[in-house]
Amino acid sequence: MFRKRLDRIWNQLKDEHAGLFTEYKNVFGQKKNGPDLLQALLDATGKPCSQPSATDVPNVTRFVVQLDARLPAIHVLTWKEADGAIGDVRLAKSDSADALAQVLGVMIRSAKFRKSDRNARDESGNWREEGGQWRPVRQLWQKLEKLGEDEAFRSVLDVWRGQPGNELLPDFRVLEYLQALTNGPDARSVQIKSPSVQRFVLRVPGMKDTIDVLRRLTDDGSLAELRMVPAQKERLPWLINDVERGAVRSVARRTREEGTGPRTPANFWNPLKEHLNTQFEAFREDRRRKHERVPAAGAFVKHLDALCMDDDESEVVDAGNDIWKHEVTPDGSRKPIVLLRRTDTRGLASLRVLSEGMTLAAVQASMVSDLAKGQRKASAAAPTEPAPPIAPQPATSPPKLKDAHQLTQVLELAVLNRAQSKELLAGVAEVTGIPDRELRNWINYDGSLLRAASALINLRGYFDEREDLYGLFTLLGQPESAKTLPGELTAEQMVKVLQARLAHPGANTTRLAHMVNCNPEAVARHFADDHATFMKAGNYTLRALPDYLEHWAGLQAALKALGHVERAAGLPAPDNEAQRFLRELEERLYPVRIAVAQMRRDPTLLAADAAQLVNTWPEMPALLDKLVGPGGTLREAAAIARDLQAFSPDLQPLLENLLNRIDPQVRTGAMVEELMPAQGIMPGKVFIVREPPPDEAALAQGARPVKSRRIERIYANSADLVVAPRSYRAERQKQSLRWLSTVLKGTFSRAAEVQAYWDPKRGEIWVSSNDTTSNAAIEEFLSQGMLTRNLQAFSGNPHASRRARHTSNLRKMLNDESARPAQARELLDAMFNGRFRVPIEVYRSSTSGRRIELHAERRIKRAFEGQYGEGSLDRNRIAGTMRPCGICAKDFSLPDTARRGPFWMSRSSGEGYDVIAIAEENRNASIGAYATVTRQGELTIAYNTDSTDGDSEAAEEAPQETTSTPALSSWSVRKARTVLGKRDTSQTAAQADRPGEPTKPDSAPPPAKRR
Repeated sequence: MFRKRLDRIWNQLKDEHAGLFTEYKNVFGQKKNGPDLLQALLDATGKPCSQPSATDVPNVTRFVVQLDARLPAIHVLTWKEADGAIGDVRLAKSDSADALAQVLGVMIRSAKFRKSDRNARDESGNWREEGGQWRPVRQLWQKLEKLGEDEAFRSVLDVWRGQPGNELLPDFRVLEYLQALTNGPDARSVQIKSPSVQRFVLRVPGMKDTIDVLRRLTDDGSLAELRMVPAQKERLPWLINDVERGAVRSVARRTREEGTGPRTPANFWNPLKEHLNTQFEAFREDRRRKHERVPAAGAFVKHLDALCMDDDESEVVDAGNDIWKHEVTPDGSRKPIVLLRRTDTRGLASLRVLSEGMTLAAVQASMVSDLAKGQRKASAAAPTEPAPPIAPQPATSPPKLKDAHQLTQVLELAVLNRAQSKELLAGVAEVTGIPDRELRNWINYDGSLLRAASALINLRGYFDEREDLYGLFTLLGQPESAKTLPGELTAEQMVKVLQARLAHPGANTTRLAHMVNCNPEAVARHFADDHATFMKAGNYTLRALPDYLEHWAGLQAALKALGHVERAAGLPAPDNEAQRFLRELEERLYPVRIAVAQMRRDPTLLAADAAQLVNTWPEMPALLDKLVGPGGTLREAAAIARDLQAFSPDLQPLLENLLNRIDPQVRTGAMVEELMPAQGIMPGKVFIVREPPPDEAALAQGARPVKSRRIERIYANSADLVVAPRSYRAERQKQSLRWLSTVLKGTFSRAAEVQAYWDPKRGEIWVSSNDTTSNAAIEEFLSQGMLTRNLQAFSGNPHASRRARHTSNLRKMLNDESARPAQARELLDAMFNGRFRVPIEVYRSSTSGRRIELHAERRIKRAFEGQYGEGSLDRNRIAGTMRPCGICAKDFSLPDTARRGPFWMSRSSGEGYDVIAIAEENRNASIGAYATVTRQGELTIAYNTDSTDGDSEAAEEAPQETTSTPALSSWSVRKARTVLGKRDTSQTAAQADRPGEPTKPDSAPPPAKRR
């Protein structure tokens, strides 16, 4: 019996008889496969001991076979064809009537299928032109089986098979039955937005419920596709899209066969590749030597065509059909080749090679024959009446998703749709301008990624967007898609780049990237064009690579071969598992603390879910699994050390220190006020946090608790008040305002903070710093159009710092109108056109009359509401470099749940309010002051945190000292009252609502720094 038939039969039996197959391999050897078992059973049926017996079906004989004493008896049924050959073999689980009847039914249907297959072929085995009418339907059914959608038809199939005359028909004929029902009077058509796909609700005789199907017909009205509408309605658009793609593919296939489709150089390669493969490889090697991109076959065909057009000694072979003979020598080859080339009004029409053993007349005849065949097909497909002439239209193709920021925008909109319980891609095509079909080729109905990783790498600007794409896929509940996003270069790829540079010293990073099939942007990040500083990647970057351990030696060898001996010697030794665990834990300490605190509060929370809440790096769930035990408790250091390979005793102190810092205990009682004392010109700050642990060193010396200026101590027990970095991609307007604020703050160093407000009603952007002099300079800067010019002049590394990232992003948005996201397009248009407002009023204290410097957001609020009325400002449309301080939050009437920073102990900060009273209110109401952990794992209040009175970043970086200052409840209150001019704490709300009125700018010199 032929092997292919056995292979097909075993594919149907392997799941049902997996246990028997395992026993067979244990006896006869592990190299045996399923078809071997069937062949052995067939051979055994010829032995006298096989106990043959007849069945109810004349062609089928039953045997009882025992291949070995260690194997059970096997019931084998064989089907004998009319010519005496074995046509089928099946296995029954037992000799019961039900088991035999089930196998016999399968064999009968299979025989019917083989008969229709034979009738559809001629004597040579080719499909008949007039016969084989079931072939398309059978292929459609095979497609449904491959997709796993045939199960959706099972209930219909059972009812249909019960109808008279259908019990012996193959399964795929049920599709023909359903197609007839779609044309029947009881079929109800459902309107969908598709030119080629129809939807029907059908009532099948014998079934209680109706069924819902999609149908696509060919041009001649025969069935092309029939799909069952899934129970999950959100999958319907993707199913319609898949059926439509089938129509597009069929049109492309037909035009290709008829010769009326688009001609690409690759189409001409098929008849050439058998004869010119050697020349093609030589051409590719020539391009490699020239450090150019390695070409594909289409490029080689273009090269041959260009050589033919430049050939001045060509000869006419067939003037009537415009066939010419050319002798050319491709790049990389030494010997010439002879080509026959035919052209028409569309350009190159045919290209053939005249190689050894071939005659000119034979090749010419082949080209003429192909031409005649194409003309016959074209005339057969032409309309019977001449069509009126149509003016040529420019070929237009639908927009494609080519930029990573487009994918980011699509995912942002999908996140918003999901939050509103809408279909994920509802309305996304209208907003982004990308066709719905293209979107559904990228994103699945559940938010998962459909395209391969290579497609992502080919998107422009992918690595700039990768972090945001990771977060967006996570928000969509697709962590697997997030994990599959290609990262930066691996250590293995870096070795390949170094080896390629060794082989091609003159190649630049772009050429090297193409040689090793890596993304050019990623290669350019870590390598330079010049030889002296070729490898830019630092040791920290290299050691963090996941495969650094495996390819450390390869990196060293490649660097030495390039002559970078010192660089090779300076490569850090790879970390073992224990060292890598502790390094990652120390670098990501604060995000880990937040996640551990969440797991402590909710013991049922899984590590993957806790990591998703923090939205950090992919390896975090594995790290949390090692840290956290049952019930959300932190595991003991000894237990963690036992799970880490190569853990040495010298690592024990570091592990215990980190575990002490991670301690997730979060007190549920009242918060306390913690002071970070003044330092130089920097005023003090009051933080509403949970009580930090005492300083053990100071207590051991008998001293009073130390109040360190280090922010890490203040937040030691307040992991819930530490916010991990997050993406503003879902809030495009705020994101653009933050970029603008960062750029202006970096340009005007006197300003400690900058805030911006978008007024969509009037299409204006209000901008302010916390310094009157800076505001005057900003107003002149923006009014003269200097923003765009400064952005164009930016030439730094766009990944070097937060300011560089924001500057690069804003420049891209203002330079390229198509890159502007739909949610912020009006705002960015206003920014590009210079529609700015900057308040330049000078403010004075309501109590002393002294000049003060209000915080930036309060300046915007006063100026805006002074012009358009109280309450006209929408507090949700303001964004900037800092989080609002405690007083700004009060001034804006922010809800208790809104995040805010600490209170600043200065006159400017507390203008119009009783700082101490409000701080005590917040403490009693457990309204904490938030801090941020940066991308580098550092805790700070400098970025996206609070409104400052001075250069907070400089203060945080200044040498830290300690002081034995008492708690805030005693000394700090008294000191604060002195600083604030000894205002009465009984100041009423009415008094607080009478802040100092702004005055016009005066000629008095501004203060050197804001106080």
